Amino acid sequence: MFTAVRAWHWFQRINVIENIKRYLEPHGHLIVINSVFKPDSDIAQKTFEVLINNGIELKPAGSNAETKERRNGFPVNWFDEWQNHSFHVVGEWQQDYEGKYSHEEWCGKMRSVSWLTNIDESKRMKVIRELLNKLCDDHEILNVPHQFSIVILKYALQDKTER
Repeated sequence: MFTAVRAWHWFQRINVIENIKRYLEPHGHLIVINSVFKPDSDIAQKTFEVLINNGIELKPAGSNAETKERRNGFPVNWFDEWQNHSFHVVGEWQQDYEGKYSHEEWCGKMRSVSWLTNIDESKRMKVIRELLNKLCDDHEILNVPHQFSIVILKYALQDKTER
């Protein structure tokens, strides 16, 4: 079994699929999991406001930007890629949950997201300080709505030439 958690959108997916097929047993499983905070929450909106006011472009990370069409949170074209490489969906779902963060923990999470990782450190820290100030009137513990998506794929080796 192989598992990818919050990373599939960064991979060169076809290359990774081919590598997984070399090592995965026939009828083995690939599990892909993603998790995002929901953009319509008050905390997300405050965060977006600070980012936008600082000229940060808010766009989907990696290959999540390829399509707006989704199936249980994943770009629909990924399902075709998996199917075309002998991976068949055996389960998929989404689940809402709430993440609890102190103000500092939330800002730490934001510091590590792709929107901020590609800017220089001094600007990143300025944005984080502004975000901390924006959150100062909120509860000590922030309840941030999230959603995770899971797809379980089974490798259905069709013949020996596939390896």
